[in-house]
Amino acid sequence: MTTPIPDARAQRARRWWRAIWRLGAVTVLGVAAFILTWGMALETAPLDAPEANLIGLSIVLDLAVGPLIIVLYALRHRLPRVAPSVGVALSTFSTLGAVAAAALVVTVAARRRSRTTAVQTALIAALFFAIAVAPLPIHPPSDNVPFRELVIVGAVATASLVLLGLLVGARRQLQRERQERGLAAEAGRLTQARTQERARIAREMHDALGHRLSLITVHAGALEYRHDLSAGQIGQTAALIRENTRVALDELRVILGVLRDGAPVSPMSGPPPQAEDITSLVEEARAAGAVIDVEEFQIDGIPGAVGRSLFRIAQELLTNARRHAPGERVTLRLTQHDSTVRLVARNAVDATPPSETEPGGYGLIGVAERARLSGGEYTMTRNAGTFEVSVVIPWQS
Repeated sequence: MTTPIPDARAQRARRWWRAIWRLGAVTVLGVAAFILTWGMALETAPLDAPEANLIGLSIVLDLAVGPLIIVLYALRHRLPRVAPSVGVALSTFSTLGAVAAAALVVTVAARRRSRTTAVQTALIAALFFAIAVAPLPIHPPSDNVPFRELVIVGAVATASLVLLGLLVGARRQLQRERQERGLAAEAGRLTQARTQERARIAREMHDALGHRLSLITVHAGALEYRHDLSAGQIGQTAALIRENTRVALDELRVILGVLRDGAPVSPMSGPPPQAEDITSLVEEARAAGAVIDVEEFQIDGIPGAVGRSLFRIAQELLTNARRHAPGERVTLRLTQHDSTVRLVARNAVDATPPSETEPGGYGLIGVAERARLSGGEYTMTRNAGTFEVSVVIPWQS
């Protein structure tokens, strides 16, 4: 079962919602950090203390710089080199944008692995670590926290951000590879389906047109070499040539309509052939001068798909006999055995019979392929100057 690929509009909508959600989360967490940090600073510092003015100035500067860092986070994909560096550097003056700066570190670490990305990740991580542990005047007072603990906390925080970015990048890479494999598999399935469909059309063209053209050749040969034909016989033969030519052109038009890109598939001039239509096939061949004996003809209850395969196989076998053993008697036998149907065609030959390895032997290859696709078996034998093809196809009544 294949996963349906969403359309471009749905993908864009999801990307926009994800971007809005991330920007909102970064903003909310930044506001929480701002309130918590400066609220504690105002509680610990009296209003008449010398640090009060510095805290007020720091709050104003934080409120000015923080939104700028958040904007840079929103532009991280449009400005992939500038936004992370400038945003992390500006976090020196803002706790409101500290969460956005941390997210920028994750963004850089999550990019596809390359030497440039590794250098940028290392520089931005070092800058973020330095800002986290440096005793800057703009930061709230932290006299009660030992410097060693600040270093440990800063190192753990920075390493966690880089590791998180690497994990996110690895997950994205895995998703890209899965998507590429899925697209490759889908392309392979489409190619295989096209190949199979073209092979099916080639078999239909060979069987249908080959049969009609061979009949036209036989009748045209009679007109060329039979000088004793009456006017009525000549007219009858010409009518047969015209009819077979018309049918061949109709079948060719249908096949070309299937092959033409974007063209609708034209319906056949009649219903698809079935097993009982083999009788008409035999009569056409007899009218063309072939000598055909039908020993048995059991067609009751044969399903449509199996009947169509049997018709095409019988058509190709008669064409093959007319081409390679002209004038020889052909014997057909169609019998049913439990859940299988067996079609046998036999004729006498003087020369080596055609095989799959000979030039132009694609007809028997098509017969074997039809039998295989129907789940059946194909056998070709030659004994004492007799050439026989046997096809067994399973079916359920």
